[in-house]
Amino acid sequence: MHAPGQLRSALTFVTAAWGFGAVWMYITTGAALTQYAKSMNMSKFGFGLLAALPFAGLLVQVYASYLIERYGNRKKLFIIAGTAHRAMWLLIAAIPWLPAGIAPPAQQWIYLLLFMAVSTFLANLNGPAWLVWMADLVPERIRGRYFARRGQLGRFVGVVTTLAIGFTLDRASGGDSLFFQRVISIGFIIAAICGMVDIIAFRWVPDYPPRAVNHGMSFGSMISRTFKNKTFVRFVAFNATMTFAIAYVGQFAWLFLLEEVFVGDDWANVKANMMLVLIPIIVTMATFGIWGRLVDRLGCRPVLLIAGVMVTHGALAWVFVTKDDWWLGMIAAMSATAAWPGIELASQNLILGVSGSDQNQAGGSAFVAVHSFFIGIAGVASGIFGGLVAQTLRDYRGEFLGYPLTYHGLLFAISAGIRIASLVWLIGMHEPESYTARAALRYMATNIYSNMQQAMFASVRGLGRLRKKTLRF
Repeated sequence: MHAPGQLRSALTFVTAAWGFGAVWMYITTGAALTQYAKSMNMSKFGFGLLAALPFAGLLVQVYASYLIERYGNRKKLFIIAGTAHRAMWLLIAAIPWLPAGIAPPAQQWIYLLLFMAVSTFLANLNGPAWLVWMADLVPERIRGRYFARRGQLGRFVGVVTTLAIGFTLDRASGGDSLFFQRVISIGFIIAAICGMVDIIAFRWVPDYPPRAVNHGMSFGSMISRTFKNKTFVRFVAFNATMTFAIAYVGQFAWLFLLEEVFVGDDWANVKANMMLVLIPIIVTMATFGIWGRLVDRLGCRPVLLIAGVMVTHGALAWVFVTKDDWWLGMIAAMSATAAWPGIELASQNLILGVSGSDQNQAGGSAFVAVHSFFIGIAGVASGIFGGLVAQTLRDYRGEFLGYPLTYHGLLFAISAGIRIASLVWLIGMHEPESYTARAALRYMATNIYSNMQQAMFASVRGLGRLRKKTLRF
């Protein structure tokens, strides 16, 4: 058991370290990476591969899980692999500085994909280690709220980082291509350093209680036991289907804004970062706490179902975003964004629940690995699918309800349809001690009504107190 003081200190340290990790994440996943790839003349199919790479790395987690269950040392694996993963961004940043004889301009995007692949595989070596470590460290009764607060800190850092990198990109875009690339590379160097600080800080986070290992465990037996958990199987099917629907969307949303909506705009990068990073950060910061409390109160399944319904229209809404009239589409997209923390927190809590040592004395990380394996396959397939559609229909021009329709819009519409299909897997999914979806909706409606009622009467009481003070005066 954890001493209260030690536990509080460890949880605070994990949260604070993520402040540095968020700097790395929001520099390397925003407009900077897309502009970096565009400056290297990456093909449309190459962008599909770029979207698929993070998911291809998930396939490594099965082997990482096997190492943890058979040999232990999850803390050492996390720190070594994680630090190497973040350090790879120094090599990614070095591409524009390499001599033309080593990295010809026409082949730079191949180097980018290669270094990104190595970085992604290293990142996923430490994925199961971190999850089973946190499953043992963070008490189950506060997981939803704790990871919600941690996520809010990361998003607050993301607001500042996003504004800074967007402004820098727009100011640098007036120079030649090499200058622009090198400005982005300096940002990646800063990101790499902050990312390594995040990982190295875990040296001071205790790894307890000691996790049971089984030196005689076979790879097959470790994997096969996960398929006996029917709830876990349905959850994996839901997440894999949802992943196929969303994996390619992010990369092509960036291209949509930079190629169609803000083409030729002097503030294109700031506006794109604002729409795809800044505003979603603010929206999710406001809703993270709500969804965290709902996960702790209602359970994972009802939250997955409710939030899953709320995100179905999120991709299709981007079709209605145009240069002169983008508010309607943006508002619709943000209404879906508000629900993503629900899926994120419920998914994370469900995985932590089945991988914790209190539930699985040995082999718990296999659940993490199997989940990641199927998510990885779905993500790779999604990226390749998106790249093939984009490459084939790159010149397509049509119309939908009076709005211009390009290959981007077709991809967004397909995503919306597959999101709806993913919800079928949640029907009949069993989770002990959770609310039914109907009871969960009733609980949410009651709380919303109660909060509105309190807000209304609070204002009336405030007017009454003001009247009394006025009369005294």
